[in-house]
Formats: sequence, C-alpha cells, structure tokens
Amino acid sequence: MENCFAINYFRGDEANENRELDGYTLVNLSATYAHSSGITVGLRLENVFDTAFETFGTYGEADEVLEDIYDDIESTEFVGPGQPRTLRLFASYQF
Repeated sequence: MENCFAINYFRGDEANENRELDGYTLVNLSATYAHSSGITVGLRLENVFDTAFETFGTYGEADEVLEDIYDDIESTEFVGPGQPRTLRLFASYQF
C-alpha cells in the first residue's frame, strides 16, 4: 500500500494561500511463481481500486495554449494525474 498524506500545494502558490492537492492511498497487489526449471512468472496490479489522484499542480493560462481547440476553458489550474489501474505481467528465465 502506498500513502501520500504530505501537504502539497500548487507550484506558483509559494504563500500556500490556495487549495492544496489531496492526499491519497493506493493499493497494489503482486504475485510471483518461481519454478525449479528457472522460469519465473508473475503479475502486478497497481492502483487496484482505480483511485483518481493528483501528483503535481501548477498555475497557467490554459486559454493561451488551447484557445484554438477549446473555447470554454476558464481554469488556471493544471494538475498531473496519477497512474490509473495497471496490470503488468512478466516472465523470466534463469539458466
């Protein structure tokens, strides 16, 4: 399990006067099986509950960057979304 309860503010808010990024908890599961022949297989499921979380935040003028694509952007906050649920499978052979 991975926890992030540190208080993180947006870059550009050095006085910490605006909202802070939310803390989050992630649950990851993994399993491996090693056979005596040297073959190892396994899987890892990350973010089991598909928790939506932000890893970074900053301020900017979205309308200046995306004005030709989206007409109705009013937010000045940009956030870095966390990784969604991910399944990784792996195999290895040792000789």
